Amino acid sequence: MEVYNLKTVDDLLLSPEERVELINGEIVRRPMARPEHGAVQNRTPVELGRVNGICQPRRLVDHN
Repeated sequence: MEVYNLKTVDDLLLSPEERVELINGEIVRRPMARPEHGAVQNRTPVELGRVNGICQPRRLVDHN
């Protein structure tokens, strides 16, 4: 019979690493975001446009 030692939030908080998360009782290292992710994240508000602090899709093609 196998015994599982599930990790807890306390174990997670004691981890010396910053890029970890608790998934199904295991502490898992999170991968670094790729440069493409950062570029898309930075560009999103520009692509969506901002109207009164609310993101609104911007019309990309004028069908008139």
